[in-house]
Amino acid sequence: MGSDQRQSFTQTLGTGLHKGLGSYWMLCKVMIPVFVIMTVLAHTPVLPWVAEACAPFMKYWGLPGGAAMALILGMTINIYASIAATIALNLTPAQMTIVGVIILVSHNNIMEAAILRKTGAPIGFLVPLRIIGSLVLGWLVALAYGMAG
Repeated sequence: MGSDQRQSFTQTLGTGLHKGLGSYWMLCKVMIPVFVIMTVLAHTPVLPWVAEACAPFMKYWGLPGGAAMALILGMTINIYASIAATIALNLTPAQMTIVGVIILVSHNNIMEAAILRKTGAPIGFLVPLRIIGSLVLGWLVALAYGMAG
């Protein structure tokens, strides 16, 4: 390997390491506070109240009421906030899959609506379509698991 190739490799490695650590730090800044907040809320009347209020609705996906917080965080903030919330809820693998499918289809709707608006796309149609589509797909996955209510 020549010195040009070695220097190129070293530069690439340094750039990749710098970007990787930057991404890791960004994820930590989102996930750690959400995880802490959800854990604290689980020990206060707030999360149980939200869970109880959402439980009748969440049964259609075989999810506990508290999973509504994970879905709301994922649909409004981002996927990583949803992941942090689901970890704090101790969901089963099947329930994690259902939440994951829903959030995969409909995530970060506030920011993505702004992007859609800049492209001229009909956000009044596309955002509700993403939300409804994600819930339908999540329900189908819950049916496949035999968990849908």
